[in-house]
Amino acid sequence: MLMNQVETLMVNNPIRRALQRWYETPLLIRLGGRTPGGRVAEIGCGSGYGTKLILDQFGAAHVDAVDLDPAMIRRARQRLVRYAGRVRLAVGDATDLRAAFDAEDGAY
Repeated sequence: MLMNQVETLMVNNPIRRALQRWYETPLLIRLGGRTPGGRVAEIGCGSGYGTKLILDQFGAAHVDAVDLDPAMIRRARQRLVRYAGRVRLAVGDATDLRAAFDAEDGAY
């Protein structure tokens, strides 16, 4: 199901991004550690801010990111331009990731 306008505004809110960067990321690093050189899957990548954090803060070498909303994938592509070759983005859901990435070239 695609997000409505209110949900989209909440997800793309600078306050939410600040929480991701300054609270969630340090907490997840403490709980699970970093992923230096690893390949990470992100389900529900939204506008790509979390994908950027996975690359910069967690140290992942590559991220395969998927979202149901094509508009969010377009935003993520814009945000992640400087990570070309390290990110694959696709429209799809968690029930069939292979189909999502096969449907598009996915590579960015």
